[in-house]
Amino acid sequence: MSTPSDVLTIGMATHREPDHVWFTLTALHANHPRCRYVVVDNSPERCRRTESITRAVGGAYYHRPDLTGTSAPRDAVFRFAETPWVMCIDSHVILETGAVAAAIDYARAHPDSRDIIQGPMIHDDGAGLSTHWNQPAAPGLWGMWERDPRGGDAAGAPFEIPMMGLGLWMMRREAWPGFNPLFRGFGGEEGYTHELVRQRGGRAMCLPALRWRHKFRDTSGFTAPPYPLRLEDHVWNLLVGHREVGIGALPQIHEHFGRRLPEGTWRDLVSRSEAAQPFGGPRPEIERQRILAVWYSDSAPPKQLLAKSILSVTASAAQTGRHDVTVSQCAWDPYIGTGKPEFNSTYSGEKRRGYDTIVAQIRQAVAHATGRGETYDAVAFCEHDVLYPPSYFDRIGDALAANPTAPVVSNLDYIGLNGTGWQRVRERHEPLHQLTLRWDVFQANLARAEREAKTGQPVILEPDHGGQRTNWARLPVGDSTPMPSVHVNHTHGRFTSHGDVCYEPRGYSLTHPHWGEARHWWPGEMTTVANVAQVVAPSGCGACEANKHDTLAKWFAGASAQPSDFHEHVGTLRDLAKMCDSATELSLWQKPADVAIAFGLESEINPGTFTSICPRPKPQWDRLTKWMGGRFTGFAADPASAPVAPTDLLFIDTDHTANALMPLLEAHHERVAKYLVVHCTVTFGETGDRPDAPGVMHALRAFCLKHPEWVVKRHDRNNHGLMVLSRCPEDVKQLPSLWRKAMNYTAAMIRHKAAGSPVVSLEVLEERQGHCATCEDRALDACAACGCPLEAKLPLATETCGLAKKGREPKWKAAA
Repeated sequence: MSTPSDVLTIGMATHREPDHVWFTLTALHANHPRCRYVVVDNSPERCRRTESITRAVGGAYYHRPDLTGTSAPRDAVFRFAETPWVMCIDSHVILETGAVAAAIDYARAHPDSRDIIQGPMIHDDGAGLSTHWNQPAAPGLWGMWERDPRGGDAAGAPFEIPMMGLGLWMMRREAWPGFNPLFRGFGGEEGYTHELVRQRGGRAMCLPALRWRHKFRDTSGFTAPPYPLRLEDHVWNLLVGHREVGIGALPQIHEHFGRRLPEGTWRDLVSRSEAAQPFGGPRPEIERQRILAVWYSDSAPPKQLLAKSILSVTASAAQTGRHDVTVSQCAWDPYIGTGKPEFNSTYSGEKRRGYDTIVAQIRQAVAHATGRGETYDAVAFCEHDVLYPPSYFDRIGDALAANPTAPVVSNLDYIGLNGTGWQRVRERHEPLHQLTLRWDVFQANLARAEREAKTGQPVILEPDHGGQRTNWARLPVGDSTPMPSVHVNHTHGRFTSHGDVCYEPRGYSLTHPHWGEARHWWPGEMTTVANVAQVVAPSGCGACEANKHDTLAKWFAGASAQPSDFHEHVGTLRDLAKMCDSATELSLWQKPADVAIAFGLESEINPGTFTSICPRPKPQWDRLTKWMGGRFTGFAADPASAPVAPTDLLFIDTDHTANALMPLLEAHHERVAKYLVVHCTVTFGETGDRPDAPGVMHALRAFCLKHPEWVVKRHDRNNHGLMVLSRCPEDVKQLPSLWRKAMNYTAAMIRHKAAGSPVVSLEVLEERQGHCATCEDRALDACAACGCPLEAKLPLATETCGLAKKGREPKWKAAA
């Protein structure tokens, strides 16, 4: 295999399109001189297919869901590349024979270029081509495809053009001006980029040999892109971009784009763009922070964990775009990682576990990093059993810049990992390994810790441990693009019980949207997946699993067999769907619930219809359409506000909070003929998946109290919990015989009178009502276990839950 070019990197941004990435990278790797490859994937969940494809051709894969839109991830391609020249292409572009060789030759011949280089886009017929965009609404920076005859000769000399679509372009990395950080969504980058290059001393050039083809989606029935194309975003980018380069084109932007928006939206965009971006002035850049990341270790954890921890720190530092990060590590044993910290030292003091040793290691790491007079704005503490995400230091730096008086930035966005999987936080402390201190605060705190360590008493290393910490800046939990830090709760030479106190003992999932499979990070055998060769991402790429199979039945079998956070409920949901003619899904995730419903609706006599509602098109919708035809409808809309047609079954798996679930139940239950199905009733039953938010059980209890015609058909506690509510008469539990009911109720009243007729408090009554509302033995307004009317029995302080009569654990007990 030839050595990759040391001149050119070819990179792309992608979003849930592994098939496109495969075609583009495979064509490059098979037909062109070797280059370095970079793929920036801003899909919400890490795609193993895209990652595997990229690594197969020797490329670097970066999962960055925080880099939303098209500008930020393409800008990152230039930042992550290490060669002098970078070519950025769409993930659905094919380069013609000789194009890459011509690009490399041009790059070698122009080592000081400040130009943006593009090439002719060849039409699908292989004969037509477009060399540039014209400018039909000057001075507006957008255009239409045009052909310059000089582009017809692939051996011809480069020539200057006004602008061109950005399906493919290349520049010298140091000359790349970047996109405006205010850009969002899709569109508005062409023209603006070319003008920006010209204003910085470069030209827009067409290299005739750099020929490429582009897959356009709006022809031949291609599927819609898996990301939103919003006119509002396009107009915003045009407004901001024109203001940055100092071109007044407001009338032209309105005429060609803005008038298609509501007038109020247009005026708001204009007003906000004027406030955010000075005309002809600098971009609104965040003040760069100089951060020293100190990684320290007693070398006790397993070596593979140590290597992964320091690598996560150095990788995050390397991917930081808005701030300057220096890494200094100090460990007891010589460094073994593959990352490259700028300062690397082995602890020179007495290797004895104690707070004084930790303080001394931190002091040594800082001394190495300041030995040549280096200065820093803040110090971030990084421990040896913690994994840090790629966005960590950018978020820390942004918080430092936005809160100039805050002495400390505390990252609350972290989770745990043990042998059972990814762990939720039970008590969210503010440990040192998630703190960043401003330089003066760090110096004072370190001196204080050194003084206290000399006493031989335990030392709290975190600052302000006796204060209120009200002036700290905090990074919140529950970001829309989850990339938390991870505390790995191993048992090797632990110094504290932090992992036992702060985290739920049992993992909630085997995979994570960003970090992927737990088994790749846990330093040992997973206690729950020791015999599992492969683990399917629970909220990952559903299309990846669907595409493995050629029938719906095989997909269902695969989804049932592969561990995920829903696989144990697949059979239940299928069985429910079998009893229905129609089903609807309100979902934010790509769990195998859809295949369970679809397979259950299959029938030779009367196959049912299925509607899936999700904020963005699910990749597997294409496969469901292929298998179900017109019986399937995929509807891209916000489940919180989307209309739901009358249906037999409604499956709800959106935000797992009471505030999200209750409005959906109230809005749609009258249109549901048979079943309401809710997931995560255990994991997020009492506490939701957002900080301090009540969980879904609060909503289910309130709903069933208000609508007792809905009874609990079943409540499965495994695999995060699944509750099925039914309004079918056959699902109402049978009450005891009339004689038994009379005996039980009479006995209850005798006990009540004998005790002086005590009743429970309103608080206890509400608690009992909640238990009974979602009990599987509730038969409308009575208890199927004892037969007593709930309204009559629940207030009696002398009574215990009727389940005790069946020899089962009562949900509530007598209060008197």
